[in-house]
Amino acid sequence: MVPLLRISGAAGHRSYTARNSVWHGEGEITKLAQSPATIPQAIGLYRELQPSMPPQSLTPWMLLSRCYEFKSADELEWLSQSIRVQNGREQQSVQELLICAYLHLGQERKLRERVVGLCMQPMYVSSATMLLLLAELQGTQPDRQLACRLWEAQMDIPAFTPSQTCVQLALKTTMHAQQTDLAVKTYQLVLSRRWPGIRLGFWADKVMIYGLAINGLATEAMEVAVATTEHQDLDSDIVAMQTIQKYELLLKGLSRQFNATMAEAVFSYVRDELRLWPSVPMYTSLLG
Repeated sequence: MVPLLRISGAAGHRSYTARNSVWHGEGEITKLAQSPATIPQAIGLYRELQPSMPPQSLTPWMLLSRCYEFKSADELEWLSQSIRVQNGREQQSVQELLICAYLHLGQERKLRERVVGLCMQPMYVSSATMLLLLAELQGTQPDRQLACRLWEAQMDIPAFTPSQTCVQLALKTTMHAQQTDLAVKTYQLVLSRRWPGIRLGFWADKVMIYGLAINGLATEAMEVAVATTEHQDLDSDIVAMQTIQKYELLLKGLSRQFNATMAEAVFSYVRDELRLWPSVPMYTSLLG
């Protein structure tokens, strides 16, 4: 029979004392982390105790969750790396917390580096974080191109479930980045009800119509407008108003491309075929 291993009294006491010290330290870190002024002290104490902490410790998660109150990004990378990630879900949480921190701290270079990493090695991003990133990456054409790369990478992840606001901003971004193929792919996914909770209809149609028009795809824009026109319901004031708005956007997009021939054809179609009274913005676009 193999004898039972026994811990000596002195060793057991030292082990208990060490555990007790870590528990006490974690409590002190939690208290310090409650105030933005003492967060640096909390991180400093965590640095001292981190080698002794158990792998499942929630202390680094708690600190990282307070990152919106950090005044510097210096500690972020070290803090995120100190977390002993157990699975993909935890890794995703670390990524999103870092992204939110970089947004808050205005760390533009680090933020874009993080986004490039997500494009190269796609990892699920929540709809809320994706919306923040899309809104942030609007300033320049390279930023919009980067946003498109991130959007395309996320679309291929089965678990990705964007909100309608997120999809709408993504559609607009792809159009302004001249990524019409990606916009069409996104629109098709909306029509196929790929993502739960996203309504079909007017909001997506008008983005596609205007976006295709400003990208020089006049025929395709007109096809979407005609295909989404509810001819049998034009007696309804709401349907008629929405239809007029679609063709206003189509004419506005055509005027930006100086496509007078197609603009005249659209104007005539609304007036003669649909028998709707053209609006002032439609006249303005036609004359412009």
